[in-house]
Amino acid sequence: DTTDGFLLAHGWDEGCENTCDTSKLTNEEKKHFIGKGLHYILQKIDKQPDEIFTVYAEVLVSYYTINRELRKKMYWSFKGAEKGSAICMRMLADAYMSGEGVVQDYIECTKWIFLAGALGDQWSQSWLQENSSQLTASKLGNPITVEAKKRANEWMQQHPCAFFSKD
Repeated sequence: DTTDGFLLAHGWDEGCENTCDTSKLTNEEKKHFIGKGLHYILQKIDKQPDEIFTVYAEVLVSYYTINRELRKKMYWSFKGAEKGSAICMRMLADAYMSGEGVVQDYIECTKWIFLAGALGDQWSQSWLQENSSQLTASKLGNPITVEAKKRANEWMQQHPCAFFSKD
């Protein structure tokens, strides 16, 4: 699993990344270093630039999803979204669609799909394209779509760094 591999590499010698040869480790040793990597990332994440923060947040979201730790998954999904992670935004859309970890809300789901699509997330863009006729069902537009776009625009105004580079 990629998530475990990422955490394992960060736990092995605290961030040696691709220079580690972990192939001879036992499952127990791998588990230990994955836990150590998780601890390492949690200690370092707030001190990282946005692009590293989002990678760490995406790893944490994946890890907590796999391990069924819903509260932590949602926490890091929101934190990653605030820093501009389209993957975290898509995870929020999935949560609002299913009602897993949040109150089911199709407007919020669609808002997060719009935002992830705006950042170039291929799945979100495809979903929006495939559902475009349903999203604009009447002359005034679908009420869910209208409100979702409004919320997405408000969110973008409140979080400009997630969409616009300082450079």
